[in-house]
Amino acid sequence: MLITHCSLLGKNARLLRDFYDKRDKLIARDASAAELKAAEYDLIRMHKIIKRHRTRCPLCKLNESFMSPSEMQIKPLPRPLLNEAPFLPIQVH
Repeated sequence: MLITHCSLLGKNARLLRDFYDKRDKLIARDASAAELKAAEYDLIRMHKIIKRHRTRCPLCKLNESFMSPSEMQIKPLPRPLLNEAPFLPIQVH
């Protein structure tokens, strides 16, 4: 599948990264609860904007099936060889 990149989604992703950086700096300098609350509000708002954009943008809808978790294949754990002892978790009573 040909992956197309949406320029608006890239811009929103950069803004989201900036909001995360701002929040991390506030945490590092032990900011007040009101400042942290405002930063968290900005993060939640930006996540909602990105989610809304991805549901409405035709380019992002095109890539949605590529990124859906239902199409990801989960590989089973490898079975031990015949000469290896099977893995049994240790039980503590």
